[in-house]
Amino acid sequence: MLNASMIAGMAFTNVSLGIVHSMAHTVGSLFHVAHGLADAIILPYIIRFNSGDERARALYESVAAAFGTDDMAAVVQGLNKKLHIPVALSGVIKEAGGYRSRLGEMAAMALADGCTKTNPIIPTAGQMEALFTLVFDGKEA
Repeated sequence: MLNASMIAGMAFTNVSLGIVHSMAHTVGSLFHVAHGLADAIILPYIIRFNSGDERARALYESVAAAFGTDDMAAVVQGLNKKLHIPVALSGVIKEAGGYRSRLGEMAAMALADGCTKTNPIIPTAGQMEALFTLVFDGKEA
């Protein structure tokens, strides 16, 4: 595991990771949600967001084809369901008021995160706030 973890870390360092990780870093630091759990919850929403980029959409569709579908977000959601991972951050963060009151701060933190610069679509502050709202409420995933 140590070797696999090191190799994964080296790969991450070379490519960065996009806004799934930017958002998970933010949620983890402010609300103490485990990074991997936050990533899993956030991922389907960001696949849908990033599908607004033609190249990203084509890549998602090509991976999804291996699962017999064209909807990669649905594949991830299905896996999350099998693993009993909540569909929204509200399943792991109980302080909704505290979460909503920090949307601007969270958007700024995620936009400043180094992983954001390699996302297929760089969201505006307003889009990032909307994404944080979406992943908390669990709608349209």
